[in-house]
This record gives sequence, structure tokens and C-alpha cells, in this order.
Amino acid sequence: MHYNDDYGSFASFVSNLDAYTLIKDYLKNLWVVILAGITAVIIVMTIPFTVYHPSYVSSATLIVAANAAHGINYAVYTNNATDMANILKDEYLLLEIAEEMGVEKLNVKVEAETISNTNLISLRVTADKPTTAFRVCKGLLEHYFEISDLMMPGFYLYPLVNPAYPEEMSNRYEVIQLAKKAGFITLLG
Repeated sequence: MHYNDDYGSFASFVSNLDAYTLIKDYLKNLWVVILAGITAVIIVMTIPFTVYHPSYVSSATLIVAANAAHGINYAVYTNNATDMANILKDEYLLLEIAEEMGVEKLNVKVEAETISNTNLISLRVTADKPTTAFRVCKGLLEHYFEISDLMMPGFYLYPLVNPAYPEEMSNRYEVIQLAKKAGFITLLG
């Protein structure tokens, strides 16, 4: 009853608060605020690393060529480059490479795309281990002819840039960005 008589409402209670008392209480319990902040930072900073999965990319640039017996124009080369890119993504090739590597299935992502208006193919293999990415990329170049000779006789792939062994994670920047965002959100909260 005394509360209602002196202040009347919650709004008048808040307006009558003493700043000195608030600061004194805050400083008295500052250790709780700091401990809660440190706990929040630790939790938020570990989330990106528990969700994060490293990935490595091995890439190569290939040129589609025909043997000299074919009188082929430029349009045929670019169309065949698209067909060759599709052959490189074929599941059969991945099964052959998996068998060669002694595993049942490969957990990789294969991207093979023609470079616009050319007879060049950009090949990228993404895997969770650098050795896997490199071996699959190299294996695709060694085994593509098993399908291409049947579908497109007389056309060949030649590496313009050989497959490279990935020396660092391809998504390293992503985890750094996640950690920065998590830290920023913690500071706001």
C-alpha cells in the first residue's frame, strides 16, 4: 500500500529512481554481468566451429579438341564442350573412381562448366579432405574417355591447367565471418 501511495504507478516509480543507487547496484553486481558476458562469448564463439565442416577444392581447366580427321567448326566445339562437361559430372565416373579408391561412395561435389563461348571446361571437385578432392579430380580426367568414346568419338579433353592439390580450406573465410558475426551479436546482447 505504501508503494501505491508514494508513487501511484509504475511510470512514476521509474521516473523517481535514483541514478546513484542504480550505478551502485550495477557496480556491486558487475562480476555477474562480466561472468554472463564471458559465458555468452564462449557459447557463441563455439557454435560456428561445431557446425563448420571444412571443404577443399581441386580444380582444373580443360580444352575440348577433336582429332585432325574431323572438319569441325567453332560452334561444334562449344556444343561438345557442354556435352563433355556433363560427362565429367556423370555418376558412373564417380563410382569407378570410388571403386579405384577402395570406398563404396564418394562424398564429393563435382562442378564442370563450360567457359562462356569457348571450348574450355572449368572442373572443380569439392570434398572434405584435400586428398579426396585431388584424387577425384585427377580420376575424372583419367576415366572420362570410358563414356566419351562411346558418346562422342573423336573428341578429347586436354588439361590446360592440371588438377591442383588444395593446400588450404576453400571455406576458411566463411568460418571467420561466422565467428565475427557471433562476436558482434554477443556484444550487442
